[in-house]
Amino acid sequence: MSEPLPQAIVTPITPAAIFLVVTLKEGKEAEDTIRSFCPDLSALRRTVSLRDRDARLTCVMGIGSEAWDRLFPDAPRPKELHPFKELKGV
Repeated sequence: MSEPLPQAIVTPITPAAIFLVVTLKEGKEAEDTIRSFCPDLSALRRTVSLRDRDARLTCVMGIGSEAWDRLFPDAPRPKELHPFKELKGV
């Protein structure tokens, strides 16, 4: 597996943002699907952004602490990773 590329987190604000929260199903098949998707995310972003280069499309993937333990049991857990605290709107 190649070294991960750093994500661009200090970029100009874009006109829109979409947040997608996904719950990982139980089982090896779901875990394998997510593991195979992770390295393809940057290629997907590049493919979609070619349609409108001026849109400055960015994409960041976050993995929750419980999912991390299931997806990467042999990898060291990131130091600041902790269970997500639910945020409730008004």
